[in-house]
Amino acid sequence: MSQQHPITEPTGVYNKFVFNVLLQHEISRTRRYPTPVSLLHLTLIPEYLQSENLERARQVVAYILNRFLRNADVPAQDKDEFFVLLPQTDLTGARCVASRILSRLEDSQIGANGLPFKVSACVGLTWHVGGDSLTAEKLLQNAQLAAQMARQNGPNSLVIYPEPPS
Repeated sequence: MSQQHPITEPTGVYNKFVFNVLLQHEISRTRRYPTPVSLLHLTLIPEYLQSENLERARQVVAYILNRFLRNADVPAQDKDEFFVLLPQTDLTGARCVASRILSRLEDSQIGANGLPFKVSACVGLTWHVGGDSLTAEKLLQNAQLAAQMARQNGPNSLVIYPEPPS
């Protein structure tokens, strides 16, 4: 991934390098001024897509992220994976955002061949209350674990890790 171009073409969201820089900045801020922060890790499930629709699916996800997130939120893409940093967002708010994204993805799209298709994805969600124990590595690791569990659950699933206290 090129560090020279901050935006992933043709989707128009940040690349992973820029995302990591912004993530580190947000982690520093959240450690100093403890506020909640959440991270979504959205994974496309290509085996549910025809190969000619995979690039179109990436564009659809990026459009949804660019259109429906707050200006303060940070969407990024790394191949078939998307990340959304949600500053000052607790678990309840992050779950709402993730559910909205999955709901929008359930709408049929028009594929490269002119036929309708559905974007299949899953979302892993993690969050932290802020403060000194927060690290970017742990946030990314937890989001990845949640995304892996969501993928095992099948398309359009959402997994939160660690599980919220009851």
